[in-house]
Amino acid sequence: DYERARFYVRKVNTVSEIATAQSLWLAARIEHRLGQPRVRQELGQQLRRRFPESREAAAFERGNFDE
Repeated sequence: DYERARFYVRKVNTVSEIATAQSLWLAARIEHRLGQPRVRQELGQQLRRRFPESREAAAFERGNFDE
């Protein structure tokens, strides 16, 4: 259930101290599945800004949303 997943991952990502590369990547993947490219891009920008060397940022750059 992507809507439910969106609800919970947003709760995590709104607290910057607990948001991680993994939680931002998960949120981007959820938004991709829900057909929300603008939100997906915003999450990708956060991911690249906060965790530029992470494998999640690299996966975002490659567009590997379904892997």
